[in-house]
Amino acid sequence: MRSLRTIGVLALLCASFFCSASAFAAMQAKPVEWKQCKQRFRVFIVYNDAT
Repeated sequence: MRSLRTIGVLALLCASFFCSASAFAAMQAKPVEWKQCKQRFRVFIVYNDAT
């Protein structure tokens, strides 16, 4: 019974580690500019850099 409890605790620790890895991710915003005829456009591409 004790080994089953140990396995459960280890599984919970591993799961919490992998779930908390995304906590270090940050939103990135990159400007994109282009011109079409005489009009200029500017937008921001926003994405999450979590890998």
